[in-house]
Amino acid sequence: MKIVTKQIGFTEKKNPQYLIYLKTDDNVSVECHEVEGDLNRVIRENELMEDHSVNNIRFVDYNTYRIESGLLDEGYPLILCFYLDRELITNPEIFNPFYETVNMAINSRDANILAFFMPCEPGSEKLECINPIAVGDSEMDKINKMVKEIAKQFDVRE
Repeated sequence: MKIVTKQIGFTEKKNPQYLIYLKTDDNVSVECHEVEGDLNRVIRENELMEDHSVNNIRFVDYNTYRIESGLLDEGYPLILCFYLDRELITNPEIFNPFYETVNMAINSRDANILAFFMPCEPGSEKLECINPIAVGDSEMDKINKMVKEIAKQFDVRE
C-alpha cells in the first residue's frame, strides 16, 4: 500500500487543502480523504500508516497538481509588465533602446517571458512580475483576463 497526498488548493484563509489517497501498489485508489491544514494532513497520513501496511508516501505540491490535472500549462510564461512614464514611451529615442535591450535580454536567455510596456502617469512607474506557477486559481483568472485585455488593446493575435 502507498499514500499519495495532493495539495489541491487553499481556503479563503490561505490554509492548504489536501486529498490523501490510500492506494494499492498497482495504483488503485482504495480510500480518499479530504483534509484542511498541515496538521490535519499529518494526522490523517499517520492514521493511514498505522492502519495499513504502507511502504511508500508521495507528496504532490499544489503547482504539480495543477500541471498534472491540466489546470495549468507548465510552459505558461512569466509576465513582466513595465509601467513607464507616458512621455518616455512616446519618445522613440529613449524608448526604442530600452525596449530592444529588454527583448534582447529575454531572447538571449531563451526565457519564457512575456513583456508588456504600459504607459502611466509620471511618478507612478513600476515593474510588476507575475509568475503564474506561484499564484492561485483566482489570481490566475485575473491574469488571463488581463492578458486578454492587453492583447485586445494592442491587437495581438495568436
